[in-house]
Amino acid sequence: MAKKTRYPQKLNWQDYATFMSVELLPWLTLQVGQPDYMGSLVTGLEAKVNAYLDALALFIEKDTLAPERRKLLSEKFKALREALIQIKMTLPVFFNDPSILGEFGLSVNITNDEDDMFVVAKNCLAHWDLVKLLPEYAELVPDFTALQALFDDYNATRALYTLTFQEAQIAQNDMVTTREVCHEHERKIFFWYRSRYRDPKDEWWTESPWGRTSSSSSSEPPAPVWPDWPGPVEASAVQIGEGL
Repeated sequence: MAKKTRYPQKLNWQDYATFMSVELLPWLTLQVGQPDYMGSLVTGLEAKVNAYLDALALFIEKDTLAPERRKLLSEKFKALREALIQIKMTLPVFFNDPSILGEFGLSVNITNDEDDMFVVAKNCLAHWDLVKLLPEYAELVPDFTALQALFDDYNATRALYTLTFQEAQIAQNDMVTTREVCHEHERKIFFWYRSRYRDPKDEWWTESPWGRTSSSSSSEPPAPVWPDWPGPVEASAVQIGEGL
């Protein structure tokens, strides 16, 4: 249950959802028929709140899923890197030519950088496609077959993670937009009632979602300029471009 607040725009995403759906909407329903109730100001608010709730739910889903897929991608990366290192160590066993590693693009360090490793693996497999039918490479077919499978698996996992991350960003933007719409509507309703009950310590405010001010001042603090709410949050545990 969200606490009463005269500035719900300062609440976090989940608390704001609770304030709007659990506090404000039911309270407005109870106000129908009261002298101060202005139905024209309330019309459409429920649809806007529902749109925000849907956007929030989708964002939470994608924001939770993206880090899990990032972990899976890291596991695929480690497996692919180990396969590359194994082939790099194996090639000199069968070929005395010092240039053999260079031909497969393996003369460089196979680092922990995913972008660098991706290029190394791609170049290595490209050269393998050119020589894999030559009899002198027959002993290496199992290793390169495993490398190709790991490379394909890594690429599929990376594409899935990228898609999920992008969906999380889109969902976040939708959430911000729908919250802004709710905020503007809620502020109009708040200002309407404030015009009826100008004393913020008036007992009328006690039962309202906004509450009665606890300030010792006799005047209401100035309302924030619209829009005034926390800025967009980054998708948690997901860094833009991480590992891509």
